[in-house]
Amino acid sequence: MKTEPNQSAFPCDGEYASYARMNGEAGLTKREYFVAAALTGYIAAGSNGMPDASTLAAYAVDVANEVISLLNKEPNVQECDATKA
Repeated sequence: MKTEPNQSAFPCDGEYASYARMNGEAGLTKREYFVAAALTGYIAAGSNGMPDASTLAAYAVDVANEVISLLNKEPNVQECDATKA
């Protein structure tokens, strides 16, 4: 399955999903979620001499883009169907 960077990181079904899409409240995209994870990890590591915000943001976006790129290079793996277990 291909990782689409602008798809919702936490898609939902049902009545709320329709409401959210109509009102622009679909939540974080996968790219935004990966950026947040990269920033969280970098800050939590407590590195010495924190870079300025624009440098840190650019780093996080680069990490997110690389994660998406690598995920899309992986062989297509069959998803688990729990109903057949």
